[in-house]
Amino acid sequence: MTKKAIQLSMLALFIGLGAGYYYLQYVPEVDSNYHNAPVTGVSVKPIEQILPFTPLIKNPAGISYVKETDTFLVSTDDRVFSEVSADFKRVLFTTTLTNSPLSIGDTEGVTYLGKGKAALIGENGVVILVARSGKINWLETERFSIEGFNTNTQLGSAAYDAVNQIIYTAQKKGEAKVLYAIDIANRSVSVTDLKLADKFIEKSNRSWDEFYIAGLTFNKGKLYAISEAFSAMLTIDTDGTVSAITGLAGIQESAGITLKENKFYFIGDAENYLPEPPVYVLKDE
Repeated sequence: MTKKAIQLSMLALFIGLGAGYYYLQYVPEVDSNYHNAPVTGVSVKPIEQILPFTPLIKNPAGISYVKETDTFLVSTDDRVFSEVSADFKRVLFTTTLTNSPLSIGDTEGVTYLGKGKAALIGENGVVILVARSGKINWLETERFSIEGFNTNTQLGSAAYDAVNQIIYTAQKKGEAKVLYAIDIANRSVSVTDLKLADKFIEKSNRSWDEFYIAGLTFNKGKLYAISEAFSAMLTIDTDGTVSAITGLAGIQESAGITLKENKFYFIGDAENYLPEPPVYVLKDE
């Protein structure tokens, strides 16, 4: 091969690598426009408030409100678990969880359990329990694998039914999504297929499985999920039925959801093609 041919080959290689890097870093992973949702019958609500989120916590993914202290728990793609002030400006506590034992992967889901306890969900099907130690610190107390978890899938959410002491999480992406209900007392797990209510109609050559279950919260017997894809909130009955879908006007991709009083709080996703992730607020009517 001639010197010029080698130079051209190297140039093509660098261009290809550069294009690949640009695609991975700056091309949106999902379509965030709710108008492009794969089903008909999607209602729309506007976001009423946008709050800045502390830049000290990178790659936020999960969020859960703590009523007793009027604070929020936050989990990240990097296995960071933090507690922040109600205005999202101050970091009150932060720690990085170890990946082993059990190879937990990203911790995109977090939920407060009450009485100074919380649970994080590792994407590889692991529950990590933590408890408050003193006024500020949190310590891990236990971790266990979710029985029946499909290892070919990933989890990214967590919600808690305090009355029945059930932690919920769901398959984040892909077809034939399922909902996991974990009895916190005995660690037993019920796996339920997620399904679309009959009132929704899938568009031609589309599937409702295109929605993500990126975050979950529980309120009054129902689950509420945030989907990064199509910027939508899904209302899910505990039998797995998606009974309502709400497009969120004025929101970027968001990965976490929680409820404070009568308002939903969504935490923005962290991607290079997005601005610094804020917190979005929506009134629950």
